[in-house]
Parts: sequence; C-alpha cells; structure tokens
Amino acid sequence: MDETQAALVLMWKNPENGFLEKEMGTYTLSEDAHGELIERSFVTEAENGDPVVTLFLGCGKDAQDWEYNALFDYYDEETLAPYVNSFAEEDGQFNPLWRITLPFVEDAAKMTEKLNDVTAAHFREITSVWETISDKKDDYVEEN
Repeated sequence: MDETQAALVLMWKNPENGFLEKEMGTYTLSEDAHGELIERSFVTEAENGDPVVTLFLGCGKDAQDWEYNALFDYYDEETLAPYVNSFAEEDGQFNPLWRITLPFVEDAAKMTEKLNDVTAAHFREITSVWETISDKKDDYVEEN
C-alpha cells in the first residue's frame, strides 16, 4: 500500500451488545476514494439476514454553524443511489454526517470496488457542495 491509499478494516458489530467482535476484511481504498471521509464503519445483519456494511461519511472539515445546514440542504443523495441500500443524514453531530448502508460481499476485490465507488462518489459530491455553498452565508445567517 502506498502513501496515497488508505486501509479500511470492517468489523462485525454484535447487534445485541454493540461490540465489534471479528474482522470481516481489510480493504485498500484508492486515493480517489478519500477514505479519510469515513468517520466509522461496521458490518451487521440486515433485516433479511444478509450482512450489510454501514459507513458514516463526514464532510472533510469542521463546518461553521451556517454551513452545517447548508451542507445538508445542498447534498444530493441521488449521487450515491447507484451504490447504496440506504442513505440518511445523522443529526446531532458536531459536523454533518451521512449514514449509508451497502451490501457486504465476501469477495475482497468486489467489496473493495464497492467501497471505492461509494466513497469516491461521496467525495465528489461533498467537494461540489462545499463549492456551491461558499457564497450562501447570507442565506443562512440572520442579521440582528
């Protein structure tokens, strides 16, 4: 693994006690995937019994108060739709955070590809959103 790549270890999370119990796999994310945007991750069992990966994807830097809402407002979740099972905003965090799920697959190469695809798509979208909101402060800040 070179300096432009990141490793992601997916652990099985026990649904009864919340403990991370066993390693499901280690995956090398490409530079384009920007693995640093993954705040946390784990594998659990979906309602249908299949294993599912949960990723919490961040915004890459600390957001000012007005940027918090703007990031959520301008983020287009449809950009991740081809890659994920579910997508949700995680309210109540210090910075905007998105919770996504995608199917876990045993084949390491296929799982790596899925992780690279979703994180690269998130990086492209969050970069675009940061650019879009750069001149929107007046829309979010009330004057006294």
